[in-house]
Amino acid sequence: MDYREEIEKKIVNKFVDIVEKIEKGVPKKELEKDIEQLKFYISKHPVIQWLEIRRGKEAAEKEVERWTEELLKAASYRKLSEVL
Repeated sequence: MDYREEIEKKIVNKFVDIVEKIEKGVPKKELEKDIEQLKFYISKHPVIQWLEIRRGKEAAEKEVERWTEELLKAASYRKLSEVL
C-alpha cells in the first residue's frame, strides 16, 4: 500500500467513526477530537500537500476546511435521510 492509499484509508476510517458516532447521537462537541483528527489526515493527503507547495499554506488550510465540511455534511445528510 502506498502513502496515498494509507492516508485515504485513514480518512475513510475516521469518517466512518464520525458517522457511527453521529448515528448514536453523540453531541457535536464530543466529536471535536475526531474532527481534528480528520482534518489532520486530510492535511497529509498528497493533493493538499501539493496545493500547499504550489499556492501556500493558507490555500491548503482552506481546502482542508472545505473537504472536512463536505464530509461532515455527507455524514449529517446520511443520518437525516435515514430519519426521513
